[in-house]
Amino acid sequence: MTQSEYFIAGSVSVSQMEPLLRNIRAIYGTRCEEQFDEKITVFHQGQALLHLSKYKVSVRSPLILKCYGAVEYVRSAGISVMLRSVTTCHVSYNATETLSDLGFEISHTFGRYGSIFWHPDVKVIVSRLKDCKEEKLCDYAFVKIYTEGDMLVEGIPKKFQRIAERIKVCKFYGG
Repeated sequence: MTQSEYFIAGSVSVSQMEPLLRNIRAIYGTRCEEQFDEKITVFHQGQALLHLSKYKVSVRSPLILKCYGAVEYVRSAGISVMLRSVTTCHVSYNATETLSDLGFEISHTFGRYGSIFWHPDVKVIVSRLKDCKEEKLCDYAFVKIYTEGDMLVEGIPKKFQRIAERIKVCKFYGG
């Protein structure tokens, strides 16, 4: 099964996610849930179908379409939610510019998992591994690009092309 992710620009509380949970319960009759440290996992027939945390909603298909409607409900409450694409790039970059120089804003940090950067103009989120020093892209860093439904042109979202050129993207592949 595939998994889709919705990244939330900023943090939300579990209570703010309650409308999403109610929608899932109403559609699927799911009863079994685990809650731990602001994280919720919803199970149905023994399978983990939905993961909620402060920053991310992960859902396994075939729930994706109906869960997307629930995410729209969260959006209507003024919470920004981004749908993850499957685009990952492998970049080689002489680290002379920071992501901030390219117009990205830091959204939040996942500790050892790295940071999320948000670009307000092109609606793109870049997930950068922690081993990239300071806010610079290192040579051969792996960067995941998250877009909100932009068409892909040869693997690169249209609105991201000019930024991709600046960071010298070497290779795009499904990830």
